[in-house]
Amino acid sequence: MLSGFNFKKILNFYNRRGLLALDMDDTGIRFVKTVQDKQKQFSVAQFFLYPLLEEKLEEKEIRALRDFVRANDFQDMDVATNIEDISLKIRRVEVPKMPDYDLIEAVKWELREVIEGPMEDYVFRYSPIEELTSGESSRLSLVAYAIHKRAIQGRFHWLKSLGLNPVIVEPNAVALLAGFNSFHQWVKGEHHGVLHLGWKRSLFIVVSQGRLFFSRPTEKISVEHCLAMLQEAVPLSKEKYDNIKSLCTQKGGDFVKSFGDSETVRSILGRCYQQFSLELQSSIDAFSVMFHVERVNSITLSGCGAFLPQLKEYFETNIGITARQWQVTMRGRRVFEGLDPYFSIALGLSLPQEYP
Repeated sequence: MLSGFNFKKILNFYNRRGLLALDMDDTGIRFVKTVQDKQKQFSVAQFFLYPLLEEKLEEKEIRALRDFVRANDFQDMDVATNIEDISLKIRRVEVPKMPDYDLIEAVKWELREVIEGPMEDYVFRYSPIEELTSGESSRLSLVAYAIHKRAIQGRFHWLKSLGLNPVIVEPNAVALLAGFNSFHQWVKGEHHGVLHLGWKRSLFIVVSQGRLFFSRPTEKISVEHCLAMLQEAVPLSKEKYDNIKSLCTQKGGDFVKSFGDSETVRSILGRCYQQFSLELQSSIDAFSVMFHVERVNSITLSGCGAFLPQLKEYFETNIGITARQWQVTMRGRRVFEGLDPYFSIALGLSLPQEYP
């Protein structure tokens, strides 16, 4: 989504300094800088995980971030960033086939019942899924997005205060699609899920042939809740809790080991995984009913929860679906040094995309 721009396609943001992607949530900021060579091949030049100690940034933390931007020569760089806001609405819609310039107005009309306030206060976008033909008539199936301009303007203002030049704002679902599309070899007719397991919030999407079909917040899945359940059984000091949180959200570590290998710990972890599994299965079922698709071919786990021990094996056993951890290889080498799941959204933001 672009605020204040009306591009048909992404322009040449990949100048000599490249594009900086910034994925921010409650625990930290993931930075990924991509550059383009003379053969128009993209590569990751730099990546950083910048931890946030508090959810709300005070002036001291903002000054430290400005220093970080300057120290890494990011000042005035074009930035693509994610956004998740209460005003964000993502819906599947069907409209009659029409010229592209009329589609955005049709999307606005279809979303009028789910937004709060005047349509003029929102930014709208869409991405195509498929064309449906019946007799002589054709309809278009789309994924439509709407988000309040205030949310975008707030994020732009904050980034500019750090000395950056924001040019792209995307929902996490769109960024995950772009990241997945960069390394997956598509097979016609297959549909693949991505479960982004965040500290406080998680998201499930289904993609196929480079298109986003389905997006759903998984409200009952959060790594923080899992840690809270373990802490009830094995009380922790604040210092140890913070260390375990850091291990989970920044270092790709198995924080469960910190609680010891007891029957109680295994039982609690089993209850967490069962809740995760039920929520995931519910989301898969909702997708299958909506699109009349018999099965999802695989699940890729990203976010800090992708490092939970034996989680992908649990999903394979209890849901009967191939599960894997998010992993990126570019030009024959691993890019993120084993921390790939943390950078799934930032990677997607850093790659070129088309904008209707």
